[in-house]
Amino acid sequence: MTTRGQRIKQRRKELGLTQGDLADLAKVSQQLVSKLENDLIDATRAPFSLARALDTSAEWLEYGDIMGAREDTTVYHAGDDGLFDEILDAIDVFIAKTGKKMTAKQIYNQAKSVYNEIKNDEEKPSKDTLVRMMLYAEKMSNR
Repeated sequence: MTTRGQRIKQRRKELGLTQGDLADLAKVSQQLVSKLENDLIDATRAPFSLARALDTSAEWLEYGDIMGAREDTTVYHAGDDGLFDEILDAIDVFIAKTGKKMTAKQIYNQAKSVYNEIKNDEEKPSKDTLVRMMLYAEKMSNR
């Protein structure tokens, strides 16, 4: 079984990217990419930005080919006009603002839930609105 770092490095090389290229695409530092590839750190708060940059799923990066996770990369990208990516970006901001710890699976499930809730709305909310909605929901759940 391969480690997350080995999978990141494998996919990066498959795409012909340097660590710097991946860092630029994922909007993280090259040092973070290096530490992740060498399994020097256990987790990152940007699993989806790495997955998007590597054109794969966060589940595959995290767990490997368990139940075909890698093949599940386009489920919520086809025809969504970038909405799912916008939701994932909003969740990244939410995590940064709250310091809340979430696994890749929790983030993915949260994004699917938000996506399914708003995908048929005529006017899509902005990323800022999505972040405010999540912060409000978090506040209400802590009461």
